[in-house]
Amino acid sequence: FEKDHEMDIRDNIKDVIFNDPATIILWKDGSKTVVKSQDGELYDPEKGFAMAISKKVLGGRGNYYEVFKKWVPEEEKVKKLLEIQFDGESFAKSVREGLTNGIKAMESLKVAKEALNSIYGSKAFEKKESEEDKTEE
Repeated sequence: FEKDHEMDIRDNIKDVIFNDPATIILWKDGSKTVVKSQDGELYDPEKGFAMAISKKVLGGRGNYYEVFKKWVPEEEKVKKLLEIQFDGESFAKSVREGLTNGIKAMESLKVAKEALNSIYGSKAFEKKESEEDKTEE
């Protein structure tokens, strides 16, 4: 955008109403913009807000929809992107769980070592660790 085309709409919003499935922006000029989530689509207030602003800036009567249709990936591509994102989140969750389990295992070993030290004395493990140190060298 050129500077004279820039628009700061923050000061032009009078009120925003989130009422599933609709998001309504009331403008200071007395107009309002209404967008609704589509059938079967989960209501998302943030998306509704963004779409209402887009509709105001790009123009109603489907003009804003045509801009989105032109530039947003086709539904199959979006589904694939979501699958990839989900797989990444699943992988990250698995890694977090693995690390958590590893930490728990280390804590269990520490408790077990302390218990054995209290039964057999701390010298039993010190000898074993000293012998391992010599073997590694």
